[in-house]
Amino acid sequence: MKNLNLRSSNFVNYIFGKYLPREEQLQLDIKGEQQEITGSWQKYIMNYGTAHEKHGIAEWIVWAKEMPNYILDKQKSFSVPNWLNLDQEKTISLSSTPDGISKDFSCILEVKCSQGGKACYKAFPRDKLPQVYGQQMVLNSWLESQKQKERVEKTHLINWTPNHTKIWECKKNEDFENYLKKYLEIYSWALLNEKDDELKKPIEKFEGDMEKSISLIYEARVCD
Repeated sequence: MKNLNLRSSNFVNYIFGKYLPREEQLQLDIKGEQQEITGSWQKYIMNYGTAHEKHGIAEWIVWAKEMPNYILDKQKSFSVPNWLNLDQEKTISLSSTPDGISKDFSCILEVKCSQGGKACYKAFPRDKLPQVYGQQMVLNSWLESQKQKERVEKTHLINWTPNHTKIWECKKNEDFENYLKKYLEIYSWALLNEKDDELKKPIEKFEGDMEKSISLIYEARVCD
């Protein structure tokens, strides 16, 4: 049986083609390849985020007064195999590797070091929504498959820079999850059939209310 995996960090491409057109992303996934990062600024941003993720986690620990699980070198990849429940040789799995999870599993931690540490986002970055809610969806499906009673209820998106930190709370939003599932299923079938016809159709705008789910719950600046 051949299994193809879709990662929550790339949901924004699978659904919206944000950083790579969906048709191009599909060809990479068919070949089992990843997009090569070539630009020096893009490489710097990626390396900066990796190097300073620990600072965002540390700020959350001080604020929340809790030590989360699955952080840094103890991160865990959670997977939902055969998410479409297909009875065939080739299937699709969904996976997610959060930056951390609260002890009771109710809250996912996701760190973003915006602009290479130069500035925080002015407002919540909407292009992170597929990853944020995709992680919640994957982890809750995994918990259910493990017959665990815990459920993820929210995500804390930690926007860390050396002089300014913000934390947004993103509460579970079933309407947006259903929106994600619709387009993930479309992409999954395109991948299984190796055809991009459906990906060329316009994407419907999400008509639900995101404002009720997202709020800025923490902000701190370092004084000179």
